[in-house]
Amino acid sequence: MNKLMILCGMFFPFRALPEMVLWGSRVLPLSYAVDAFRSTLMGYPVGFPELAPIEVEVGRATRAGDRRAGGVLAARAVEGGT
Repeated sequence: MNKLMILCGMFFPFRALPEMVLWGSRVLPLSYAVDAFRSTLMGYPVGFPELAPIEVEVGRATRAGDRRAGGVLAARAVEGGT
């Protein structure tokens, strides 16, 4: 989990990341959730959100959560749970 927290830019802005690390951050849905949350708290100053427009970031973070929840529900159904 610590590696994800570093890559998703939770503790520093994305513009401070080296290009190779930034590329890895763009793959993680958590990065978009962090950027959307940070931008909302800051009141959308110029240059924020950093990764994508807010609508795109919220959509990516939401879809990732939906996929995870769907996978958990499917695994429970296979196991015979509810």
